[in-house]
Amino acid sequence: MGTCDGHHDNMGGLGIGFILGTVVGVAVGMLYAPRPGAETRAMLYDKADEVKEKVGEAVDVVKHKIEALHHPAESAE
Repeated sequence: MGTCDGHHDNMGGLGIGFILGTVVGVAVGMLYAPRPGAETRAMLYDKADEVKEKVGEAVDVVKHKIEALHHPAESAE
């Protein structure tokens, strides 16, 4: 096994924290917006779908970057 200095774990945690903070901020902002409840819930569902898609894309990017760090010869091809 190779050595790991925890740098990758810190980057992943930072990314997850940023994403969760964004989701919570958007949700709180929408809940306090002056709209009817049904409209606010519909917007929350739409935003949740968007965030889910973006999180999936971000996870894929992070996975590829980590794989490239662990296997630099393969990513250069």
